[in-house]
Amino acid sequence: MEYNNTNMTAMNMEDQQPKRPGFITVLCIITWVGCAFAVFGGIAGYFTTKIQCENMDSFSGLYGGALGDSMNEMMDKACQNIGMTTLINVLCGFVCLVGSIFMWKLKKIGYYIYVAGEITPVIAALFLGAGGIFGAATAIVGFVIAGVWVVLYGINLKHMR
Repeated sequence: MEYNNTNMTAMNMEDQQPKRPGFITVLCIITWVGCAFAVFGGIAGYFTTKIQCENMDSFSGLYGGALGDSMNEMMDKACQNIGMTTLINVLCGFVCLVGSIFMWKLKKIGYYIYVAGEITPVIAALFLGAGGIFGAATAIVGFVIAGVWVVLYGINLKHMR
């Protein structure tokens, strides 16, 4: 019987590669779906916001008082910053996608890329944000959601090299 050393070496190398934990697999797949929504939603949001800006009348009469003023402020800022906001959201969606692909391959650098992609839109929202009560609420919700995902991936850093 002939012994094939090449096949044995390949089998040993497969055994040495760390196995991806199921939790990282689930997180990455959900992240890919979320990145697709972020990219396509960002592009669609650009056009819908642009249409709303063109057709916008005052929200003050519709909602009245401080709520209407806050809505006006939010829409004015959204209309002023729609191009930059869309660009940041779409690019960060791609950055998160790249980071999650690295984490899928158990590369620790993917975590840091992902964190940059998650935190950048939240910081941008503070500077370019919609303003008012709704803008602050949106920034806080975005920060909490991003923080949860960063922590979930961070828990799994021990499995990455």
